[in-house]
Amino acid sequence: EEALAALGQVGAADPAAYPKLRALAEEALQAHAQAVADGWSPELAAEGMKAVKAHTQAWLSSLAVEDLQGLAAAQGFEHPTLVGLHTPEGAQHPLAHWLDPAYGAHLPSKLTIQAKATERYAKLAAGGSLAGLALADVQAAEQGLPQAGPPGAWQATPAQVVEAMAGVNQALAGLDWAGSPAEVATRLGAVVAAENHLARAACPEMGAGLEAAKGSVRAALDTALEQAPSHRRDRAVAELVAEARKAGTIGEAEAALLSRDEQLDLLRLSTPSPQRAGLSKLAAERQARVQELAELRGLYLARKDLSGVEASTAAGREHLAALAGAAGSYFAKRAEMAGWAQGVPGRTELEATHGPLWTASSSNPDAQALTASFRAWAKGQKLADLRAVAKDLGMEPEGASRAQVQNYIAASWDPKLDKAQIQAAVAAKAGTGAPEGAAPLKTVSPGSAPGPTLAPPAPPGSFTAKHLQVVAALKAHQAVARDLPPRPSQGDVEGWSFGPGTAASLGGTHAKTLHRAPDGSMWLFKPDRGAAGARAHAEAAASEILHRAGVPSVGVYVKRLGGKVGSIQPLVAGAAQLPADPGSWSQGDVDSIVRYHVAAWAVGDHDGNHTNVLRTPSGGLLPVDQGQAFKFYGRDRLDVGYHPNGSYGAPQPVFHRAYQAAQSRALAPGVTIRPEAALPVIRALERIPDAQYRAILRPVATRGVKDGVAWVGPMRRAARKRLKKTNVTDAEVAEEFLRHACERKASLRRAFAEFFTSLGFASGGKLSKVA
Repeated sequence: EEALAALGQVGAADPAAYPKLRALAEEALQAHAQAVADGWSPELAAEGMKAVKAHTQAWLSSLAVEDLQGLAAAQGFEHPTLVGLHTPEGAQHPLAHWLDPAYGAHLPSKLTIQAKATERYAKLAAGGSLAGLALADVQAAEQGLPQAGPPGAWQATPAQVVEAMAGVNQALAGLDWAGSPAEVATRLGAVVAAENHLARAACPEMGAGLEAAKGSVRAALDTALEQAPSHRRDRAVAELVAEARKAGTIGEAEAALLSRDEQLDLLRLSTPSPQRAGLSKLAAERQARVQELAELRGLYLARKDLSGVEASTAAGREHLAALAGAAGSYFAKRAEMAGWAQGVPGRTELEATHGPLWTASSSNPDAQALTASFRAWAKGQKLADLRAVAKDLGMEPEGASRAQVQNYIAASWDPKLDKAQIQAAVAAKAGTGAPEGAAPLKTVSPGSAPGPTLAPPAPPGSFTAKHLQVVAALKAHQAVARDLPPRPSQGDVEGWSFGPGTAASLGGTHAKTLHRAPDGSMWLFKPDRGAAGARAHAEAAASEILHRAGVPSVGVYVKRLGGKVGSIQPLVAGAAQLPADPGSWSQGDVDSIVRYHVAAWAVGDHDGNHTNVLRTPSGGLLPVDQGQAFKFYGRDRLDVGYHPNGSYGAPQPVFHRAYQAAQSRALAPGVTIRPEAALPVIRALERIPDAQYRAILRPVATRGVKDGVAWVGPMRRAARKRLKKTNVTDAEVAEEFLRHACERKASLRRAFAEFFTSLGFASGGKLSKVA
């Protein structure tokens, strides 16, 4: 509390106070670590860390962008003016995160910020442009900012700089990725050595021209690396790392626990010094986690065997509680590490010791096996003894059934089970007088991912009912967030080489093929029937808008494969279709569907039937296939009876089914329509500036007009009417589309307030009154 109080007294909007902020933040973090060591609960630890971050974020957010740029430059950040070019109004500037002392300097998100600025500068130095900026604009903007000197600098004349540049270009010309592995490694090493020689050059006579020269050379090597076959590039980097390991310039942790791309950034001196230092710290932290994982494994294995353990004895209960803690910590640490460990050279050694790695969103076979063996053991134990163990683990077990007690204990290590939801089900049973031993109803369709547990109904408006609603909503949000694959940029995906396609039998009217990405993940490609790729651009834009609105979505990208333009997106492992029966949907499901409806109306997608909504492995809902986005713009209605795909035999959108089921009391007991669930999405869309919204949708508009898609006719008529012209150009039709999209975004609050009120959902009118 003392550390937080001091942190909160740092003068706002004063860049000179940044060193004080860093020192006080370090004190607060040390105090927090001590409190955790002294026995703080995970909840208190999380709240304490949140408080520290709230202070540092608030202070940094009070600074002007120019102040953030100056502070970042003083800390060694290179080209800070190229960061945050598209930051939405009200959002945190990326440099504020980079400067935030509550987050480690080695955090991958911080390293990515510097890497993106370096990449942008290199492209400008090579003659490109960015967001209307040229190299001269950046040089003028950064004049006067602190500049970090090159590592191990040598004094060069302008002629020597030109000579060093020529050396890099000559080495690049000899780089042939089709050569033998040894030859490729040798030639790549020569290029990196030549670039490093130039990177260390200091030449005051050239001024800003020296950085431009270095940037142009970096861009040339970046391009060569992007165009290289990934397996050949990675093999060559592995050879360079092995040599650097022998020379002592790369440590054991860096050689085993950084990806090949991260290792190459470490080898190249054109990578900014703070970024290279951050990579070294990242490797050291990963090594510490590997050592911690080994210790946790030892604790888990020492307690894994339950034979001979009796829950009726104090020693037996202590053994079981210790197993729950050890297994939970061990499995959680493995899942936490899997996100990065699957892409590093040391993965083989890790898996040789710990078995296959998995992420938090994928199946955990060890946890499931432990749960099965625990349940078999628990059959021979008294319920009273198991309740005593569950109570030690934080449960209020009074009135809980054997199944609920066992599930609560197993939830300590099994991510498929949730302690909060189990406890809420026990509380709900007590509130409704459900018979002792009655288990909560679980809805699982054959062959589908498991749905959420539906607790017995609680009295409407009661504390228990509200508590269950909150638990369900939080669980649904967290579940689907864990299950979503990474979301790379359009530029990244454009540069990837996908494997050959195989036919995909996933339903729908359009042909689809499956392709393996460079990282081994499986992606779905849908070629456009039209030559201009209008449908692909529409689906990609809709995916981006849903993402910005906070509605779960996978990234969709425009891609040319096999000579065809189409959309490509990663598959979500283990997902299944949402059951068609609204009576099986939980409150969390219905709230997610209401939020989805707002985004679907914004992008004009009326194809959101249950086959286009997935249940992810953790139980969350994920809308997919926005291929019909914008199709009915200019003639659609926000109306529960509007179903343009009905003539093709398609099921109703899930949101319309939810509203009609609520009106006919066909939803599950205690589940209702909560119009206020729409507010987060409405707010998020309202906050997207029109200029940014137009930028997202401009390819949809121009490609759509070129391809003559369904919305072109209504938009052409609207443009004629607005402009009072008999004939309008394609550009004017595209502009009408963008106007219509922005107007729809601006009217969401009023439109849904009227919509919900018209259906008889009493709180609908409040939407228009809540800012």
